[in-house]
Amino acid sequence: PFDGAWTKAGLTFIVRVAERSDALAAAIEREIKSGQGRMYVLASSVEARLAAPVARPKTVAAILGPVAVLSCFLAGAGLYGLTCHQVETRMRETAIRVALGASALHVLRSLAGRLMTLVGFGAGLGVAGACLLTAVQQRLLDGVFVVDARVIGASVAVAALIAAAAMLGPLVRAVRRPPASLLRESHW
Repeated sequence: PFDGAWTKAGLTFIVRVAERSDALAAAIEREIKSGQGRMYVLASSVEARLAAPVARPKTVAAILGPVAVLSCFLAGAGLYGLTCHQVETRMRETAIRVALGASALHVLRSLAGRLMTLVGFGAGLGVAGACLLTAVQQRLLDGVFVVDARVIGASVAVAALIAAAAMLGPLVRAVRRPPASLLRESHW
């Protein structure tokens, strides 16, 4: 009964039923195969057919999501360590500035500016590395697309927010301490 309609691409039947039933799907398969014995019949729900193309990307996203969160946490820990080290090495300078009457805001801005310069340099190296590696991947792998400026911009913005959050504690602690205790504790 389907002689003229069969092509290499296949023939798709969509059957709408009130309730999903495996017995009904088996009956439809039997009926189709009885008309054309050489047909391959795959019975599945519309939901299953629509979910199949996005199953792999959803799995990859489910795996890479926690990895991305972990990498952000590790980046924050590294930036916190860098900030603590930079603030500690500039304790004497900070104490002298505060003792000579510099406002806490001025000292805070100066320290944060130096630290953000380091973060900006690191972000620039990261963007250059990402562009270089994407170009290499494009040559080696199919399906790897060009660098997306929105993704790179969002990554730099997230890194800047992590850096600002990591800097806040050590910088505020350095500015709030009395200059005399900073001078006593600083390692010359």
